[in-house]
Amino acid sequence: MGLGQRIEHALLFQRGSLFGWVPVGMAAGIALFFGLRFEPTLAMIAGVGLGGLLFSMISAKCRESLSPFPVLLALIALGFVLAAWRAHSVAGPVVTWR
Repeated sequence: MGLGQRIEHALLFQRGSLFGWVPVGMAAGIALFFGLRFEPTLAMIAGVGLGGLLFSMISAKCRESLSPFPVLLALIALGFVLAAWRAHSVAGPVVTWR
């Protein structure tokens, strides 16, 4: 059995235990948003959200053993968008002078 088959078998064996990775994926997206050195534009946030939607649709078309990877990418995108929404919803006015 080759390495690819071993990885595929291990992922299929873990199928029922992958739900614990949901908060990890979302936390990675939140960390990605707050780790940026610039304020993302609305178009960038919308693009990440649409990318997450695309990854969730791709996961339905993947082989069963590979479907957790697009789902993880979709969860990262969801965390990014949720962090952006929360940051913009509580934002106050910015003072531009002293």
